[in-house]
Amino acid sequence: MPDHSDVPLFDSLTHPTPTGAWLHERYGSGNTVKSLLGQMEANNVRWAFTVGMQEVGGYEEATYAAYISGASDALLPVAFLSPVRLGKTKDIEDYLSSLVNLGYRGIKIHPRHAKITLDNPGLPEAIAIANRLGLVVLLCTYFWESSSRACRNNMTALHELLAAVPHERVILLHGGAVRLMECLEMARTFRNVLLDVSFTLCKYAGSSLDFDIKYVFKNFDRRTCVGSDSPEFSLDTFRERFNFFAGELPKEKVENIAYRNLVSHLESLGHGLGRT
Repeated sequence: MPDHSDVPLFDSLTHPTPTGAWLHERYGSGNTVKSLLGQMEANNVRWAFTVGMQEVGGYEEATYAAYISGASDALLPVAFLSPVRLGKTKDIEDYLSSLVNLGYRGIKIHPRHAKITLDNPGLPEAIAIANRLGLVVLLCTYFWESSSRACRNNMTALHELLAAVPHERVILLHGGAVRLMECLEMARTFRNVLLDVSFTLCKYAGSSLDFDIKYVFKNFDRRTCVGSDSPEFSLDTFRERFNFFAGELPKEKVENIAYRNLVSHLESLGHGLGRT
């Protein structure tokens, strides 16, 4: 079976931090830009979205983009969408414009960490304005948590949000996790939506999701992208799992999923890309 290691990857989701820390102390302090770049070189990962998380690892909105961009032009900084800024239309536009001026290339909507629900009235405007300003929109679709918000953040609520912005460009991070096939059908409905399988690609190895991911790679290659969710999973594991699912697929399909779909998505928003 081909290993496809010659095919460059675009990692849709990494989280290097200024202090090297992550969500739990078990990760230690090795979650740095230097470590990420080393893993990228070792695994032929050509580009990566680097996503800051509020109150994690020394993330500061005012400085994170410069910290990332100063390390390599292969890293594309993404800001954590602060829920307190989802107010009036002008306030949202001013806020997102300030992120562009700081050098961010996208925003991440993280319902669990931001403690918001998908029916937040400011989200459709934030998505539409972000697109207009050329910002990539990453939307976390891992909704499971102990809070009752999980009862309101679900596939139905996600569909309602996308239906409110039917022509906007959105990347559905994690592809709904254990509800991957349902998320695939949802993404199919909206032509500018990308199905991302970061985290899910590595998390559920050996489960029935392996069959679902194989199906996605084979049949939805023009609308799928991949990522590690580093440091949740190393880029070594990311490369190994990608090669496993790419298997005997034609090279065109492999390259679509590996990097072309994300590159095309960025170019549609007016972005060029640097190289490692």
